[in-house]
Amino acid sequence: MRTIETTISNKTYTLKPSALTLYEYRQVFNKSFLEEVMQISLNLASYLENEEKETDIEKINKLKGNLADTVERALPIVYILIEKTERPKTYEKFLESIESISISDKWLIDTIEICTGNFLTPLS
Repeated sequence: MRTIETTISNKTYTLKPSALTLYEYRQVFNKSFLEEVMQISLNLASYLENEEKETDIEKINKLKGNLADTVERALPIVYILIEKTERPKTYEKFLESIESISISDKWLIDTIEICTGNFLTPLS
């Protein structure tokens, strides 16, 4: 699987997905990794699909809800994707190390990209 180097709050991490990612995510967060990735994809697709049909206020409200949900789901995902040798010892320590979060942060985009590219790509 493809890896990506990304920077979160001035610290560079290697995001390295593998089959072990699914197991680790379940062990640490007691949730399905793939279900979380699918929900992020659905959030983004839903926003893009209805972009033309909604008023500006409806768009902003939907975007805020989708983005908040997407960021909340992406944080534990990126934690598990970080190469084990680089990963902070606990999820809490990882969160403490993040100074601020913006939807335009490259690490968030990298996380979504690596998940959709490695786990949601149809087999040929």
